[in-house]
Amino acid sequence: DAVVEQACGDKGLASVQASQVLIAIGSTAAARLVRSLENRKDASRARVTQLLIALGDAAIAQVVDELGSAQPERARRAARLLGEMQNPKGVCFLADALAGPDASLAREAALSLARIGDDAALQALLRGLRGSDEVAEACAGCLGGLRRPAALPALYELIDERRGRSESVRRAAIQALGRIGCFLVGDDYGRVSDVPWAVAFPQGLPPTLEPVHPTMLYETFWLL
Repeated sequence: DAVVEQACGDKGLASVQASQVLIAIGSTAAARLVRSLENRKDASRARVTQLLIALGDAAIAQVVDELGSAQPERARRAARLLGEMQNPKGVCFLADALAGPDASLAREAALSLARIGDDAALQALLRGLRGSDEVAEACAGCLGGLRRPAALPALYELIDERRGRSESVRRAAIQALGRIGCFLVGDDYGRVSDVPWAVAFPQGLPPTLEPVHPTMLYETFWLL
């Protein structure tokens, strides 16, 4: 525990050395780090997340154990952490949580799947559209944030009134379709920017060869 505290403390040589010790220890250190998250916030929590990412597969196993906790808050925290770690090996476990009976946990799982964003995560979110209205609404919003054209058919199907989905689900699907469409045509983008996620829209409305803020995506994640 002392090593964990040192690693999560102020930056410096002692913190670096403690971090190296934890990474060398492996799964035992990962278990301690996961348990320590309960009482951490802000910068200290971010540091723990960075250490878990560095621990790789050893950390995934510990976080997945937490995901199966009988305590709802611990399970939701684990789902959020898998998204922050962005390790594709967490997708199958998040997909199971998405299909489970706890709607709050399923929503966290959907958000984390969107953060990972690979093909397996996309397929899990598409399957989630067949879940309860609350889960389907969350998945629709996340699919809009992923801006993947492959989601379009399922979202179009969701807005069909004959499917009997709630108004909130159909509205979420329409918003997601709009976000994907705006991104594909390059409409309503923001100012020129040098941030890593800036995008150029040479065929946009109007065209731009300079990287700009993809504001249509910011709006999507704000709506989640």
